[in-house]
Amino acid sequence: MGEEAPAPEAPAEAPKEGETPAEDAPKDDLEEELNPIVDLSDFFIKPDHFEGIHVLDDALEKVEGAPNFRNIPGFPVYGTAQPTVKGMEEIVKKIKVADNQKIIWINTRREPVVYINGSPYAARNHDNLHENIEITPSDEEARVLGKHLVRVVQQRANSAEDKSIKIHTDKEYNDNPMDRVDEEKSLVVETVQDLDSVYKNCIETCGVDLQVIRLPLAEDMMPEEACYDAIVDILKVEPASTPVVFSCQMGKGRTSVGITVALLVKEIQLTAQLRSGNFSK
Repeated sequence: MGEEAPAPEAPAEAPKEGETPAEDAPKDDLEEELNPIVDLSDFFIKPDHFEGIHVLDDALEKVEGAPNFRNIPGFPVYGTAQPTVKGMEEIVKKIKVADNQKIIWINTRREPVVYINGSPYAARNHDNLHENIEITPSDEEARVLGKHLVRVVQQRANSAEDKSIKIHTDKEYNDNPMDRVDEEKSLVVETVQDLDSVYKNCIETCGVDLQVIRLPLAEDMMPEEACYDAIVDILKVEPASTPVVFSCQMGKGRTSVGITVALLVKEIQLTAQLRSGNFSK
């Protein structure tokens, strides 16, 4: 009687979405080949949040992990800085009034974002560390950049024995970027996610119909007329009751532009409903 063939090895469990792959993951299992419009391999990693990012009055409602979160009284219009994973979930739960409710989330950032251990970070050019990268990628280009940045972080973490990477922070925040002092720190990487994965997980966790739209705006500049038109086009076909959230890095300039346009649209819609006597929407 011949020897029994050895039992086949159980297939390795695939890493959960957002987790750093194991060191010995086969190369064939890596993500699809990426061709980013910008190679971020040598870029610094900098946290979105910093001491002093929250500038709203302490008396206003706060959401942990979502600096500068605010709701405009009387309107389903909200604004926030780039929230943490938990912060995003808290915002959506706060807005949600029914399962599978439609909520529009308009992301006004141009620069690629990566979530490390549940918090948002951005890639920065080492020659211009205190300014966001000035690019305007298409939706597909942004998707690829996000995955590329995840891979950059994973590779850096896997090359360190303790799975740490170097991040750059401002020693003290100063309104004038030229007066900021860079400080390098180490961060042990536990999980890495791209922004699309964070939105997807939020949808599954919160049970809502979260419609995410990218509307990249330049910082500290007057948006082009097409940007205003885009916000109007998004909201004019929605009921006045449909909630809309705007976000950027700090939840200030670009977010405030979106909020202002949304309020005008919602006001026109509500006024029309009052005149017609139709309050169902």
